[in-house]
Amino acid sequence: MRGKVYFIGAGPGSPDLITVRGMTILSKADLVVYADSLVSEEMLKYCRNGAQIVGSSSMTLEETNLEIVKAVDDGKTVARLHSGDPSVYGALAEQIRMLKQHDIEMEVVPGISSAFAASALLGMELTVPGISQSIIFTRIPGRTERIEAENPVELARLKRTMIFFLSALSARELTESLLEAGWPEDSKAVIFYRISWPEEKVILTDVSRLEEEIRKEKLDRQVLIIVGPAVQNFFNDTGKRSMLYNPQFSHRFRTDTKHE
Repeated sequence: MRGKVYFIGAGPGSPDLITVRGMTILSKADLVVYADSLVSEEMLKYCRNGAQIVGSSSMTLEETNLEIVKAVDDGKTVARLHSGDPSVYGALAEQIRMLKQHDIEMEVVPGISSAFAASALLGMELTVPGISQSIIFTRIPGRTERIEAENPVELARLKRTMIFFLSALSARELTESLLEAGWPEDSKAVIFYRISWPEEKVILTDVSRLEEEIRKEKLDRQVLIIVGPAVQNFFNDTGKRSMLYNPQFSHRFRTDTKHE
């Protein structure tokens, strides 16, 4: 009987931010292939004694695939451990594509994205009623392929809350894109570094100073940048509230309780 592969989101860093399902699968896996440059080594405490542990930071897709296919053919359970959530900048599609070629059973276990760990850290709502109802997850392309329809300037023209992944080394272009799209130089921004790790940093700044702050702190990886209406509201709360718990708003679970 062949084994099965589980793609597991490890969360942003802290080992107690993995899901219960992810932790349970790790405790039973025979082979754990983990992104050792991004996932805390403490996460391995959930692995069973005797499990084979392989760090993937120096490996190609073909090399990790070879390890995984061999283990599955031997009837073993494989855990492929990603940082954050596997579906966000996790090279998930290409890994699944290769495993499908071998007719391997697989399952994806979601994880907590650093985007949500960052907003939770500040107590910042990303979808404030009447202020921010849309979120753009994106990055400034560096060595990666550029998608013209996702040009940073055009996305910035929407003036929505934007969360930039993998863009620390492109902070100048990020700022230039926002300014070209008409954002004021003093628009608020938050820089997060290694969220939920012991050395995490949070820097509150303006979009015009992003590169300056990142250089000053010598940050080059595991950086997340959030800008836009949700951040502005965090700095200057408008007092807006949702209709969900508003006494003057009825829905299928609650009648209007306003007094005439």
